[in-house]
Amino acid sequence: RTQFWSGDKSLCVVCLVSKKYEKERYWYGFHPHQNKFLKQGNNSYIMLVCLNNPYAYAVPLEKMEEILPDLHMTERKGYQPYWHIHLQPSGNDEYQLIVPNKENLNLKNYRLAVA
Repeated sequence: RTQFWSGDKSLCVVCLVSKKYEKERYWYGFHPHQNKFLKQGNNSYIMLVCLNNPYAYAVPLEKMEEILPDLHMTERKGYQPYWHIHLQPSGNDEYQLIVPNKENLNLKNYRLAVA
């Protein structure tokens, strides 16, 4: 399961997990059905979990929807299209979400320590 909500569905979360790829990057696929699920909540977040990293990032849906049109997508015949979310280091143990041809999103304000 990747989709979670509170009992009254006021809080919705989609939890995406990535291993670390070369150049310290993380990669996620975000699907339209996940976006639709998040729109049901008053407070909705995309939780970007980074394996082998002490932090995860809870990005509000409103912020993600601002940048979704600028992200790369995979569209293949017979499959639902999906967006690519890439995180890369920005220095000092911080990560940023890559937004092609725009300013990258600094994730510091969305960082959560994980045990």
